[in-house]
Amino acid sequence: MTTQSTTGYRDRIIGLDILRSTAILAVLMAHSSDLLSKETTFKAAAFFSGFFGVELFFVLSGFLIGTVLMKTFNIPHLNTSSIGLFWIRRWFRTLPNYYLIIGVYNLLYHHITHTWVYSFKNNTSYFFFLQNIKPGMSAQYFSVSWSLAIEEWFYLLFPLLLFIGQYLSKNRRLVLLSVTGIFIFIPLLLRAYFALTSANTEWDNGFRKVMPLRLDGIGVGVLLAYIHYYHKTSLEKARFKLCGIGSCILIAETLFWACPQFINTGLSSLLFKTIFFTCFSIGVALVLPAFYYLKISHKSLFGYAVTNISLVSYSVYLLHPLVLLILPNMLAKRHLDNPILHFALVWVMSFLLSWVLYQIFEKPTTNLRDKFKGRKYTAV
Repeated sequence: MTTQSTTGYRDRIIGLDILRSTAILAVLMAHSSDLLSKETTFKAAAFFSGFFGVELFFVLSGFLIGTVLMKTFNIPHLNTSSIGLFWIRRWFRTLPNYYLIIGVYNLLYHHITHTWVYSFKNNTSYFFFLQNIKPGMSAQYFSVSWSLAIEEWFYLLFPLLLFIGQYLSKNRRLVLLSVTGIFIFIPLLLRAYFALTSANTEWDNGFRKVMPLRLDGIGVGVLLAYIHYYHKTSLEKARFKLCGIGSCILIAETLFWACPQFINTGLSSLLFKTIFFTCFSIGVALVLPAFYYLKISHKSLFGYAVTNISLVSYSVYLLHPLVLLILPNMLAKRHLDNPILHFALVWVMSFLLSWVLYQIFEKPTTNLRDKFKGRKYTAV
């Protein structure tokens, strides 16, 4: 949920900004929908909106970070300095904002409930992104962080396997494909194992939000980055056909998900816990190239809107749980019980506060990583 440029508009790709904006709007809709209605069908649609938004973020993150890794890996020798530089630049992008919001969330939760959510165990796990390291563990507070934990572990582990792989084979493409394959197929196999051995494991907290089981979504994005890096012309020519195929996959997956009586039985239940996730990621990846090559001006009203939503998307992702924690409570105390008003104010305040956070904290801390930009790679 975090890979984006904070530089000028001309350095950005409008199609990817559209996808990132769509993803954050889908997630915000999912988490704020309870303010409008608790009707079962509406809640189910909202839940799927959140699922779609997060899966889109995973593939998009994999594609963007994979492109960076392709360039890094194709220097004469991948070494500890280049990996360290990659991690430093990633962590300057994600960690300051995350740790700040975690701290603020603890304080606000105490202010509202008069109880401390803070504990050594909680904050140790959240500090090291261990809150969803195994089935049965889920983020007990600040629950949106589960997806960020998956991304952070991918950023940590993928370069390490590339580093090891270069000593096993001199064929760079083979190493890239092999490591990418590991991150796609191992999570799939782990999901199959737990689905077969733990039939009663919940789909959401037991499969969807478990870090080792969900690295494949980002892996699919890296696979797309590989194809784009080595076969850019062919990918551009085939983008509309791929978009059509990807759209059909996503429609079929949506219809499959919308049949709970079907997916809760036998083989269908197994498929829902295993290849459903991978196929959805593949569908998103096939659609992505059509957006990548879109030609829309950032200066148009539409382009300006999606670019700015995209810019603050990470801050919105982190801040909107705080707005949902505070704002409805404040309005209820003032006997302002209109659900539409609650919903509208949550959206307005989420984007307004996120823009402030982006300008005064996220952007300055992200720009600190440029101090490491010119550092030369050294041998291991």
